[in-house]
Amino acid sequence: MKDELETHLTGAGDVRDADMLARARRFVDAGGPQPQFLFLFFVGTHFRYSYPARSARFSPSWDGAGSYRAAHLEPGLVRTRARNAAFEVDWKLDEFLDEYEAKRGHKPLVIITGDHGESFGEFGRIGHGSDVSSAQLHVPMVVLDETRPPSRRQEVTSHIDVVPTLLSMLGDGQPPRNYSDGVSMFEAPPDRFVVATVGWDPRYAVIGHDLKATFFAFDAGMGGVAVTDPFDRPLADGDARFSAEAPRILRAFRGTRPGAD
Repeated sequence: MKDELETHLTGAGDVRDADMLARARRFVDAGGPQPQFLFLFFVGTHFRYSYPARSARFSPSWDGAGSYRAAHLEPGLVRTRARNAAFEVDWKLDEFLDEYEAKRGHKPLVIITGDHGESFGEFGRIGHGSDVSSAQLHVPMVVLDETRPPSRRQEVTSHIDVVPTLLSMLGDGQPPRNYSDGVSMFEAPPDRFVVATVGWDPRYAVIGHDLKATFFAFDAGMGGVAVTDPFDRPLADGDARFSAEAPRILRAFRGTRPGAD
């Protein structure tokens, strides 16, 4: 698989996405009847939010010029541009999946998610990589699988669960704990906590089904802890709930499961 990884694509934004899909179509055409695996990383929805004229469906919107300027615009203009970019990616993906089904004679197993969320003015921020807010952490996770009935799941999941989920759907019986810190999303426990971080800033979040603890530094004197619901709304009984859940929150930081040392 490593020899078939193509990363040097032409253009930027939606132009790059079009080149990626052209290569994906050639890969499908040349693949023959054996199973195929494709990883498609769309960048049209990344900051600056690129799209062609056909997807300028929502207005008014930011024109995409000047990253610094975007931080000083009315956030709704930036969000509208992002909606147009998402419309274009959705269009491209629809076209590709229809073509795939026509060529292969069946619908593929599809997992759709994002590598991060995006702020559009929440807490005074634009973009991503600057906070552990719900806006920047919460991403879609959609599974298209003809063998599963339609459903919506509410358990807390994380990017560390993507590989265990994919492998389990492909029939792998290896316990995820043997190779991953994650679990299959279809088997995520309801009382689970997951950890998120900005990466280069002492800002962390531990997120459960109905409780989120945001650590602005591990030294309480430098920032302390904010206890909210998972969508950053304050909780009247937050301190009491944090105290009750402290053992499981600490286990999440250690990467251990209940009952483990």
